[in-house]
This record gives sequence, structure tokens and C-alpha cells, in this order.
Amino acid sequence: MNLEKRNQVEFRWFDKSRFLCNISKITLVNQVRLKLSISNKLFVSYILVILLSIMIGAYAIIQLNTLSNTSSKIINAGIPLIYTSEKMLESLTAQSNFEKRYFVLRNETSEQQFFSRAEEFKKYLDEIQGKGVDEEVGLIRKVYDQYLAFFSRAVSEKAAASPKFLTDEKQLNARGDAVVRLIQSLKENLMTSEKEKIVFINSLNQRSLYTLVILCVASLFLGLGFAFVVTSYFSSTIKQIKQTTQLISRGTYEGLPMFLSEDEMGELDKSFKVMGERLKELEAIHLDANPLSRLPGNLAIERELLKRLQNKSPLAFCLIDLDNFKAFGDTYGYARGSEILTVVAGILVKTVQSFLPKDDFVGHIGGDDFVLITEPARVHLLCQKIISEFDQTIPHYYDEADRRRGYIVAKDRKDVEQNFPLMTVSIAVVTNEKRNFLNVEKIAEQAAQLKHYAKTFPKSIYVIDQRRT
Repeated sequence: MNLEKRNQVEFRWFDKSRFLCNISKITLVNQVRLKLSISNKLFVSYILVILLSIMIGAYAIIQLNTLSNTSSKIINAGIPLIYTSEKMLESLTAQSNFEKRYFVLRNETSEQQFFSRAEEFKKYLDEIQGKGVDEEVGLIRKVYDQYLAFFSRAVSEKAAASPKFLTDEKQLNARGDAVVRLIQSLKENLMTSEKEKIVFINSLNQRSLYTLVILCVASLFLGLGFAFVVTSYFSSTIKQIKQTTQLISRGTYEGLPMFLSEDEMGELDKSFKVMGERLKELEAIHLDANPLSRLPGNLAIERELLKRLQNKSPLAFCLIDLDNFKAFGDTYGYARGSEILTVVAGILVKTVQSFLPKDDFVGHIGGDDFVLITEPARVHLLCQKIISEFDQTIPHYYDEADRRRGYIVAKDRKDVEQNFPLMTVSIAVVTNEKRNFLNVEKIAEQAAQLKHYAKTFPKSIYVIDQRRT
């Protein structure tokens, strides 16, 4: 029982390990697939197709080369050897006839023709020498030399009227028959070898055909599969991005489709989502923006302050107020008062843009109250520039008589006529250089207090809170 339980535990551990290994492999493949760029994915796919094409081409070239070599051997070696062996048989048969004629007629003409055929036969032996049949040629040459030797001896014994003449004729015929058998054996071996080569060529042709068909079909399926995968990938990606843009166009910025790939399409999808987030912010800013100045309103101002407090960024909050603006509006009317607010908004934006680009923020609380959020290191230059532009620009919006006089006559809040000087601008600046602010309300409170102090001066001025925590 203990051994059985231990085997079960070991089997479960092995099965779990194999499962984890497979999960790791799948995860690794997915990571590689996701991290490859589109160009790399296409490059890998093209490389696979190219390698398969090279394999097909190389295989075809190798097989064709083998077929060519084998055919060349048959044409240049095998067939000529068979043809020569047939010529040797013909020559030996003719020589045998001259031999028999010599023994019947016993004349020199038959003898000369016999040796003439012998020279021809030796020429054929020399032709096939060194072409892969040297052993057979050597044996044929040895027996044939014996055949010639017996014939020469028979000729000499005949001339001497030797009684061995008939015996030599029989031995001579036996040697000739032996040469014939050797040549026929050589011819049969050559024909068998060539037949084997032809069978090999036929078999190689069939194998090559089947293999090439398989490789071509595999290449076709690989190409179609690659095209399908790429098409499906781009189609699904484009549909997903289209869905994202449709949701953004309808003002839906939450629950956008997730795109896991880290290639160019993934980056494009991320860019669309970043654009959606930015559009969401801009939409919120637009809804909160002041309809006259087009500057962000209270919600955007509060969000910007809160962001900087949370990030513990250097902060300079400038509350900008127009002095004697009500008297100007009461005297010249609502339209010219609105024009002044638009001009002041333009001065603030232009001033911020005239310096090196920074993360400055311009807002419009409402009425004649504006906000500039910047860094303490920039606040002096910005405030000086705003006051300079304001004092040079705003007087031109008064009538010439009032501008020369330096004031206008209007009723105050108690309905009493008073002399109101030309408009000035008061800027109350609160920074976090010496004070730690925990919330937006505290900054607004300190700025409001400082603004009342700044308005006590009869000119355009900016004051910076110097109090410490």
C-alpha cells in the first residue's frame, strides 16, 4: 500500500510538472509572438516560406543531378561497353571461322585473316580497359592469349607435319569457346548492371515526384496558412481599432477593447486609447470652460491644483483680478465689458506662450477673476509681463476723453457717483515654497485674502505670500 501511494504521488507530481512545463512553453511562445513587431513577424514568415522553397529546389537539384549522373553512366559507359562486347563476340566468331578455314584449307590467307582479326579483338580489349571491368578484361586477355598461343603452335606443328596437329585443334577450339563464354558473361553482367541502373532511375523518378508533390503541397498550405493568419490578424486588429474609435466617437471612454499584441498595431491601439483619454479630459475641460474666454473653469482649475498637490510639484497659484471692471461695464455696456475679458484672457495665454514651454495652466473662474498656475521660479517674470501688457493694452479700450482724464464717472454699489480710475490688475500669488498645503480650499482661501490686500494699491501690482507654515 505504501509503495502504491508513493507511486501515485510521484505520478501526480510528474503530471503536474509536465503541465507546468507545457504552460511555460505556451507562455514563452505567446510572449515571443506578442513582442515581435509586424515587420519581424512578416520576416519570420517569409523566411519559413523561403527556406521551404530552398529545400524544394535543393532536393530537386540533387535528385536531378543523381539522375543525370546515372543516365550519363548508362549512355557514356554502360551502352558503349555492351556494344564493344558484341563487337568482340563478332570479331571472335569471325576469327574462329578463319581458324576452321585454316585447318581445312591450310593456306596462308586464312592464317593472315585470323591474325588480322586478332589485332581487331585486342583493340576492342584496349577500348574497354580501365572502364570498371578490368578484372574481367584481364581474364579474357589471359585466356585469349592462350588461344592465340595454341593457334600459333598448331600452325608451327602443321608446318613440321607434327602428329599433334589434331590434338592442338581441339584444345584451340576449347580455348576459343572459353573466351566466348567469358565475353558473354561480361556482356550479361553489363546488361544486368545497366538494367539495375534503369530500375534505379525509374524508382528515383517516382520517389522524387512524390516528394516534390508533398513539398509543393506543404509549401502551398504554408503560404495559404500564412496569408490566412496575417489577413485574420490585420482584420481582427482593424475591427478592434474601429470599435475603439466608434466608442470614443460616441463619447464612451470606459471599457475599451484590450489589445495584447506589442507590435505596431498594439502601439496604434494604445495611441487611440491615449487619445481617448485626452479627448475625455478635453471634453471635461470644454464642458467646464468659460463660454466667453474659452479658458478652463472651476472644475479644471481644482483638478489641476489637486494634481500638483498630490505630485508635490513646485506650485505658484496666481489669482488675477481686474480692478474697477464693474465701473467700466456700467459705463460702456455689457458688450465692451465682455470684450475686455476676452482681451485679458488673450494676454494671459500669450504671456505664458511667450516664455519657454512649461506646464503652465491658465483658467477663468468667472467674471473678472482669472487664474494662472505655474512654478515659483517663473512667477516673477510672468506677473511682470502680464502687468506690462495689461497696462499698455487696456487703456485703449476707454474713450479718448476718459483715457486723457484718467478716470470715468460712474455710480458705486450704493448708487453714488464717484470717479473710478482706469482699470488695473491685481495678482495674488500663493506658493508652496515656504508653506505646505494639504488641500485646494486652503490655497484658494489664502489667495482670496492676499487679493484683497493687493487691491488696496492704486495700480497694477502682484504680491506674493511670504508667510511660512
